Amino acid sequence: MNTEHERMMVEYIEELKLAGRSLGNPKMSLRIFFAYCEEESIRYEAITLHDAESLQMRLVTEVKEDGTPRYTRRSVVGIVGMLSSFYGWLRKKHRVYANPFKDMTRVRNDKQLPRNIPDEKEMDDLLAWLREFWKGKDLNERRNRYKAHVIAEVMYASGCRIHEAIALTPDDVDLMRGTIRIHDAKTKKHRSGILGEYASKVLFHYLSTMREYVNFGKNGADNTLLFGTRTNLQMWLNREIHRAGKERDFGKMTSHVLRHACASHLLRAGCDIRYIQSILGHENITSTQVYTKVEKEDLLRIIDAFHPRRLYGNAHD
Repeated sequence: MNTEHERMMVEYIEELKLAGRSLGNPKMSLRIFFAYCEEESIRYEAITLHDAESLQMRLVTEVKEDGTPRYTRRSVVGIVGMLSSFYGWLRKKHRVYANPFKDMTRVRNDKQLPRNIPDEKEMDDLLAWLREFWKGKDLNERRNRYKAHVIAEVMYASGCRIHEAIALTPDDVDLMRGTIRIHDAKTKKHRSGILGEYASKVLFHYLSTMREYVNFGKNGADNTLLFGTRTNLQMWLNREIHRAGKERDFGKMTSHVLRHACASHLLRAGCDIRYIQSILGHENITSTQVYTKVEKEDLLRIIDAFHPRRLYGNAHD
């Protein structure tokens, strides 16, 4: 790497630190980029859209000596994203006129689900721990645990996201029909969420009896929110879900696992994937089909454990 590139990289990373931003490993990404520029005799300020796409293609297709990919798809997505941020910085510094990495067609990262999605029995145990809020050590802990219990039941029943649950208002709840009106922040549309009998009863008790006790002071200042206002409510709920998972020895969990569990359990019970697509609010069914991959992995484990040929082979080892 020449002196100019080295100096520019140091300057950029220093500004990232001052801004408190973290973008993975910017030094590695920039070294890869500048090495490409030097190899192809391209000046960084004159790089074109074609050059940017050629770099991405090289990253995707490059292999090691043993034939395995040098960079995972996830790594390529990270490198290109970092370079787009770098060129955004260069534009602000008036060192380049365009950001080719922003305009290019990028490879997409394979969607993956967390490996620790609880099964039906584990989810029942997790929700039972939250439901037993009276076992908290003090009033504040019991109140938080009860509130997490209500939100968790709504999310698990309807498959909504945490920010969608936070945005709910009392007017969005129809207990007679057992539904909630979900405001989808991604599509800017509304969809109906099905609560089911148990979640409807939980929500009815909350709204008719417990809401005024749970949401008081700062948390009850905004009456438009079903669960009250709270700074970093998502962070708070993630902490409560993680704590519940830790108590049940399920490993690290976040609130988003409730949505994943809803979809996975419906699929395992035989629900048509098109219905699950509607429940989750996915515009493209390919986003929903990621759950079928998990089911196939489950089937492989079952075959490995119970298939007669496997047992026969073990008997002769």
